[in-house]
Amino acid sequence: MASAMQYVESACAKCGREHSHTENHEYEYKDTVDDDMNCHICLAPILDPLDTKCGHTFCDLCITQTVKAIKMCPLDRKPTRIEELRESNYAFKRLLDKLKVECPNCSAGMERGQLEGHLQGRCRSKRVRCTYAGCQWNGPEREHADHVETCEFGFKNASIKNGAKTTIEFEMEEGELIGISVVGGNETPLIAIMVQEVFQNGAAKRDKRLKAGDIILKVNDMDIQDVQHVVAKNALSSAKGTIKLMVYREQREMDKFSSNLELKRVSIMKNKGVPLGISISGKKKQPGVFIVNVTPDSVAARDRRLKAHDRIVEVNGRRVNQIPPARVSELFKQNNRQINLLIAREKSEQSRRNSKDFESSVAAEATYQPLRLAVIPRARAEKTVVIKKCSSSEKLGMSLAGGISPKVNIPIYVSKIGPDGCVGRSGQLNVGDIILAVDGKKLSDLSHQECLDKVQKANKNSRQVSFKVIEADDIENGGNGNSYHPSWLKWLALPPQIDNSKKVSLQKAKEESLGFIITGGIDSSHGPQPIFIQTVMPGGVAYKSKLLKCGDIIVKVNDNPLTRVSHEQALQVLRGVKEKADLVIKSWPGTLV
Repeated sequence: MASAMQYVESACAKCGREHSHTENHEYEYKDTVDDDMNCHICLAPILDPLDTKCGHTFCDLCITQTVKAIKMCPLDRKPTRIEELRESNYAFKRLLDKLKVECPNCSAGMERGQLEGHLQGRCRSKRVRCTYAGCQWNGPEREHADHVETCEFGFKNASIKNGAKTTIEFEMEEGELIGISVVGGNETPLIAIMVQEVFQNGAAKRDKRLKAGDIILKVNDMDIQDVQHVVAKNALSSAKGTIKLMVYREQREMDKFSSNLELKRVSIMKNKGVPLGISISGKKKQPGVFIVNVTPDSVAARDRRLKAHDRIVEVNGRRVNQIPPARVSELFKQNNRQINLLIAREKSEQSRRNSKDFESSVAAEATYQPLRLAVIPRARAEKTVVIKKCSSSEKLGMSLAGGISPKVNIPIYVSKIGPDGCVGRSGQLNVGDIILAVDGKKLSDLSHQECLDKVQKANKNSRQVSFKVIEADDIENGGNGNSYHPSWLKWLALPPQIDNSKKVSLQKAKEESLGFIITGGIDSSHGPQPIFIQTVMPGGVAYKSKLLKCGDIIVKVNDNPLTRVSHEQALQVLRGVKEKADLVIKSWPGTLV
């Protein structure tokens, strides 16, 4: 069976028609061609003319193949060798190039010698084939990239490429989960929906293509690039049978920003009737899109933060380092009141000094207007409940989850309540309640099994058991039928007294980056937010350590607190790390789908 990535022959770059390399170019001539300009072998106007020593002129391909076969001139039958063939004079070649032909794509008329340049740069209707074997699509080149993203012949076996969007397709068995956890959503600074972890049991692990850090753009043709977390969760959870995902994987190049470059986040409010004023273009030897000019008296000029030569990394949370400038312009024109940009800029000398001398401090109090719905910790009632039993041997009738493990540190919570047990009858506990203590004994900093042992010990031969709990979100109540798994947002919204912070250390070379991208800060478009790890760069220091995940919150870096700092201040702290970074992080598990 042919590989799905096998490339098929496309139209010729010179004449615009499909033919093999052993066949002459084909042209549609607009006028009758003088017989003296025709090849007497193929009977078409001569291409790349060669002269025999007996004075006859033929196409290069025609006469070369003929002399190889019969070793003579086909007109006067005089002996001829290939090495005796000579190029025709320049004037005759120019006359041939001036023959009027028609573009096979757009039907525009031009000289034959101009067609190749027209096809390569000016023809708006150039046609190309799909790059996947078996697909019969043949359409305009400008539509090719969009077609490849959705081509059904590529989904099954397409490998996910760094820095590009890829659509993959795989099968899920009946009752099977995709087997991944996800973080993000447009109510968080991450905005995008990202794979935090791929589990051992599930369709994704069996398929072997999805990895932690991949951004999921579409689920079965449903766009989830800028949706709330619960919308994405429902789209992923409801997928059955054959699932199709459009995925973007960050490329390693983004981890190689020079220490002389700094990342800046710039949010610009559009003003009706005033042009945005950003001219952009690509550069030959550098990937990405760059600002060429900021138009005077435009919205961007009045904002004063964007400059020529700034590299645009993100537009409204979407990575654009591999998107053509024309498409980036379309993102600017979308009907949003605000454009959020992430740019890379070469540091000024003053900025470099500030980066070295920066000492973390509590940012000056400022009022920021949240531009998006945001997830924030919510106060919850703390209470003590006493569960009375019919007999000392009666079981509680509930299931617990959580606890400390090598991978996660989450509080103990009620995951299921049976309707016939004493907990279910009392109605005092709900699914999602967090258990802080049982009969006065704390359950924090214990493994799952140690917590179960304490609960079972308190329940054994007792007519009542007391629990100190933090009440569940109202949204979480009422799920007593099936085992409950809190979503990532539920963990983010826990009150401050629930602390799962832990310490991790990263070792790096002096000029090496830590290998992750951050988002958030008190100046976030979501209002004051923690500093989140948005992307762990493939191949970087953090990626190799396996200690950090997308969605983790950075609380402290080498004793510099990041709890009330701007995005720029957090960047300066991280850039100031010499060789070792001692981080305090909060790492909540993603939503299981």
